[in-house]
Amino acid sequence: MTGFSKINNSDRFKPDISEDESVKFKKTYRPVKQIDTQRIGFLYPKKTDPQALAHYLEKLEAMVETLRQEKINLIVVKPPIPARVYQMLPNESQFDTALKLLLDKHHIEFHDFSLTSNDEKFFFNTDHLNRVGVLNFFELDFKAILAK
Repeated sequence: MTGFSKINNSDRFKPDISEDESVKFKKTYRPVKQIDTQRIGFLYPKKTDPQALAHYLEKLEAMVETLRQEKINLIVVKPPIPARVYQMLPNESQFDTALKLLLDKHHIEFHDFSLTSNDEKFFFNTDHLNRVGVLNFFELDFKAILAK
């Protein structure tokens, strides 16, 4: 039996990773206040709509109930984020309170690592961990949760 190279995909042995992961994931972000402000403005509305929060919590609760029916355990984790960015998050304490109430109601573990393992060197952009940050977070914080 033989094959022809033009039939086979010559790229099939390349890593299946996105450009962000292959290029940016290795970098360290240099904080720029204007970029941070733009990012928060892009991610969060100027005003928090209580109905929107209620809507998303209802969706989360529906997902929790579906997972429970399938006998799938759920653990909720907030990953690290730079302190300067965390301080910019609008209504984060309101969100945390509502989230904790929902999770407590369903006896779901909640781990907030927002302000741990969050040194600036661990991020490749405003709010995403780089490779070193992920490995650090895993070793120092997340590994113990998975080991339970």
